Amino acid sequence: MNAQRVEEEARRLQVEIFKLQGELWPGEKVHPLRMVDPAVAAHVLGIKFQLAPSLSFAVLPGERRITAGILDRPGKEILVATEFGDEVTKFTGAHEIGHWMLHPNKVIHHRDRPLKGIESGPREPIEREADRFAAAFLIPEKFFRKVFRSAFQTDKPFVFDDTAAFFLSPDDPESVLYPEKSSKARELALANAKSYGGKMFQRSLAEMFGVSPLTMAIRIEELELVRAWP
Repeated sequence: MNAQRVEEEARRLQVEIFKLQGELWPGEKVHPLRMVDPAVAAHVLGIKFQLAPSLSFAVLPGERRITAGILDRPGKEILVATEFGDEVTKFTGAHEIGHWMLHPNKVIHHRDRPLKGIESGPREPIEREADRFAAAFLIPEKFFRKVFRSAFQTDKPFVFDDTAAFFLSPDDPESVLYPEKSSKARELALANAKSYGGKMFQRSLAEMFGVSPLTMAIRIEELELVRAWP
């Protein structure tokens, strides 16, 4: 499945939730980030969504393995462990929603490793697709571009010139001016920034959207919001 299809499925779910906001939050003015909640998504999809302090599943008789999340398609249920922290809980829930929408043949699924978000390294294609769905769902493109524009004062891909590098990495501006290949140093600097151009932010982009800095950095990269200089 290509990246565009994954993005489209995440967007389709966001639109469905937006259309139902009057029913889901009667009489309330709802912030966009309240709508991109895995529990809300599950409700709209007709899935039971449950949080548990800890989850495990049987591997062999007498042996169990800790897991961050479980999708049970026959039971129309998603379970997510809370023991690994809020970022993991949120991303795992969205990841399992991704499997539900993208992979109908995935009957039972366990998210074995408690990841905070997208990670690098070899992984099964369907796991990468579910991760991309989770990032696209939790960080809606249209709203995120608006937030990014407000924070960094540009409608175009952000340019890392000398001034920008000093603002975002004052202790080591060269690390973002001349980053190592595939380091995502520039994207991470933007994901973690608490200020820019004399303007203080209440929260970094990663904190605002409740995702890990790496997940936010990869989303910035996917949306091509950073441009090399000159």
